[in-house]
Amino acid sequence: MVLLEAPGVEADGDIVSYDIGAGEIEVDQPRQTLAEKEDVVGEQVGVDDPLRQPGRPIFLQEGEIKRVGATKTEKVNVRVVCATNVSLLDKVRSGDFRLDLYYRLNVIRIEVPPLKKRQGDIPLLAIHFLDKYTKRIGKEVPGITDESMKILEQYDWPGNVRQLENEIERAVTLAEPASFIKPGDFSDEVRRFMENIRTINMLSGKKSLKDAIEELERKMIQDCMEACGWNQTQAAKELGLSRQGLIKKLSRYNLNREEV
Repeated sequence: MVLLEAPGVEADGDIVSYDIGAGEIEVDQPRQTLAEKEDVVGEQVGVDDPLRQPGRPIFLQEGEIKRVGATKTEKVNVRVVCATNVSLLDKVRSGDFRLDLYYRLNVIRIEVPPLKKRQGDIPLLAIHFLDKYTKRIGKEVPGITDESMKILEQYDWPGNVRQLENEIERAVTLAEPASFIKPGDFSDEVRRFMENIRTINMLSGKKSLKDAIEELERKMIQDCMEACGWNQTQAAKELGLSRQGLIKKLSRYNLNREEV
């Protein structure tokens, strides 16, 4: 497979070059030729500069490429797979994407829903990224707590899979060695989102006054404990409780550092 980045195409119509020095396709070898029936993957084709697009219809229609500095074209038999996170039709209407190039690319179209609409994929992806980054970082993180996984499943993920991957990488980096990933290991953005969701649910849900007060009390104690680094004496002072009173409430609400 050869990865073709959108900005790497010369405006003169040389659709691809295999010369790393020209900065056009990043490959593992200094020079690489396209093999028969190889995959050419174009990422983010929707951000392609219109001045860089003229050579692409020729490549897609005729299967011809020309190396930088060459005078003759070469025939290739490859499969082209392109990806974009923007509407190419909108780009065509605005004049930022060629209509003929759009129709040459739009042979078989597969729409992948955003991650927030594929909640069932989130645990699988989270575990995959957990395994990836524990090996890369060299830290033993055995898993993700149930509460943390629920947060991942409920979050909106505006950055889709890349954002989830970054979040897991961050959590692995910050997690204590040999401990599970906890909500406190997530970014402020994810935690603030979940706090807002809980507040909305608390206000809109059909709960008794007692339940609503207990939920608010639990949240205040948890936030205070995290802010005090789980120092019970300091947190009790901040909350206006005795240390023994705080310990009873921590037990009542099942709050402990390992699970939060």
